Amino acid sequence: AVGGFAPRIIGLNAETIYFGAHVDVEGVHDELEAARQRADETNDTVLVSLEGKFFELHPRGAKMYRYRLTGSDFTLLVASPFRKDKEGKEQKQTFELLPPVYVELSAEFTWREGYLNATLSVLSWIERVFGKAEKTILSRVDLTADIEGIDFTNDDFGRFVMRARRGRGFSADEMATLEYWGGKTSGFKFGGKGALQCRIYDKTREVPSHPDKQWFRPLWLRKGWDGERKIWRVEFQVRREALKERDLNDVESSLKSIQPLYKYLTEEWLTFRDRNLKDKTKRNWKKSESWKLLWGV
Repeated sequence: AVGGFAPRIIGLNAETIYFGAHVDVEGVHDELEAARQRADETNDTVLVSLEGKFFELHPRGAKMYRYRLTGSDFTLLVASPFRKDKEGKEQKQTFELLPPVYVELSAEFTWREGYLNATLSVLSWIERVFGKAEKTILSRVDLTADIEGIDFTNDDFGRFVMRARRGRGFSADEMATLEYWGGKTSGFKFGGKGALQCRIYDKTREVPSHPDKQWFRPLWLRKGWDGERKIWRVEFQVRREALKERDLNDVESSLKSIQPLYKYLTEEWLTFRDRNLKDKTKRNWKKSESWKLLWGV
């Protein structure tokens, strides 16, 4: 507890959700290509309307996607259904591995609507625009908890225990780093650049310096935050490789059954322990009551 205030979770969400959809994109190709050509000519974004939603289509795509559209709630990447052969002739493209449509939901959208409702509404919209998806694939999800009334310090760094994967040739300590902000420790990061990562950081320090994140304050205030106490974020980033290992593939069914993954992350993969100076083996230390806040929520 900080100042006699018992720690509590003030926000819990699957904040960042990325997924691909195997749909037929040929029906919107002419409209998107015409907008892309206008964007190329002006080197500026072009406003596009699709099924009641407005997007800015950019003059440059992203990786394998020719069309990049940003909206207020999500970013939409759409591949061209055609490609040019060696002779410059257009050929219809087949999509075996690459999903023709890729979606990135904004954090504000998932916090405002709830991660499941937000995702289901976008899936429904995709069906209206492109037709029924052959399949969807969850690519990334960030599971987050905002905790009020707790304050981590440098000394706490050594109290975390991370479950290192077998056969990968690294120790848990090598996958853990301190993060700094203005010369002071602002948090910790675990998992390196792997498919499973966790960041623990002072969210109240981050938000004021990001104009696009000011909506967090009224969100916390509605949950009873006094506007002064620190709020620390525990944020697990789970990418495709780790999702696949746990058979989390289809977007809707995966998000409806995300609880076992969250339980594994907070109870096994990363834990916070009460220091025991009589025992040098950290895994034997008792799991901290403050960390148990994350369990079963």
